[in-house]
Amino acid sequence: MISAAVIDALLKAGATAEMLAAAVTADAIETEARLEAQREHRRNVDAERQRRHRLSRTVTRDNRDGHAMSRTVTRDTEPIIKHARAGAQVRADDSSSSSVDTGKKDRKNICPISPEKIEKREQQRSVEDAFSEFWKAYPRRVGDNPRKTAFTSYQRAIGNGVVPETILAGTRRLAAKHPTPTPFVPMAATWLNQERWEDGQPGGEPAARVTTIAEDYADDPEFLRANGFM
Repeated sequence: MISAAVIDALLKAGATAEMLAAAVTADAIETEARLEAQREHRRNVDAERQRRHRLSRTVTRDNRDGHAMSRTVTRDTEPIIKHARAGAQVRADDSSSSSVDTGKKDRKNICPISPEKIEKREQQRSVEDAFSEFWKAYPRRVGDNPRKTAFTSYQRAIGNGVVPETILAGTRRLAAKHPTPTPFVPMAATWLNQERWEDGQPGGEPAARVTTIAEDYADDPEFLRANGFM
């Protein structure tokens, strides 16, 4: 509360009644705030005292090294701590097992490629390279000439024991007869399936059989119809 001496000083200084009332009100508010802070402090102190009282029971246990370890727990927190430790041990065991399994899988995946697979890959690559050379040498034709079908026929011929050089030589003889694109050039697959690489061998026997135009262009019905063979 504002003292009488302060009020006298304000009057001597020329303070009006409104100013005195405002000063008294401000002082009352400040006093109330100070008292409320003191009460809040006491409440906090009492609450802390009660919390410490609830945690006053101490459990002493020995750790794995034989040293005494003291910690404060409540009756409710003890089961929670046990459950947490059990869960941590289970996760550690799972992690260890997973690491071992992963290691085994990695060792299986690092299995070296067998010599048979390596040899097979090299043979396949050799056939593909030889076919590319054959395809470049084969004369262009008017009409379809699917490369994929020709490659299948080429692989079959190589698998039957025909050497790539023999096929390439026959291809070059065919290309010499047809230097420009023409519909009379058979499809490459048909030419390979009929083993036409033997045609026109210098100094050799005639072809094993003479094929007709209809046979040569059996895979090209549009050409046969356009030229009156169908």
